[in-house]
Amino acid sequence: MYQYFKITKFNWQLLLRERSFRYKLFIGIFLIAVILICFPYFFQYIEQRNGAALSDGVLDIVPPYDVSALIFILIWNSSFFMLLTLFLMYLCQSNRVLRYYTMIASILIAILVLVQHIHYTIDVLFAFPFAYACFITSKKLININPCYINY
Repeated sequence: MYQYFKITKFNWQLLLRERSFRYKLFIGIFLIAVILICFPYFFQYIEQRNGAALSDGVLDIVPPYDVSALIFILIWNSSFFMLLTLFLMYLCQSNRVLRYYTMIASILIAILVLVQHIHYTIDVLFAFPFAYACFITSKKLININPCYINY
């Protein structure tokens, strides 16, 4: 595990020497900051609107249960992220044990958020192909493997 962190540190040092990578990193951090600042206002706005409950065949069959504690444990034991990020971690992982863990955690989170009725089925099902599309797009945009660099 120590070797993994050593390689990661080395890769970051190499990447930070490249001006185009620093530019993309700055833009990415800036955009994430803007999104995070806007989130509370966005959620306040949509919570005030009258909405309609959509019909979801899977959620109609599965009774809701509070599985918050289990979801919390899986998320916080998986580098603090949700389903999409877990699946991205799976795609990026070169360590077989961690790859297996992140795939199982992704599937469990998908099932648990359906059981708790946190997301619609279509949201959960499309998280996987959306994450894969993000993975492929980032690979093409930065022209390297976004997860690890082999020199």
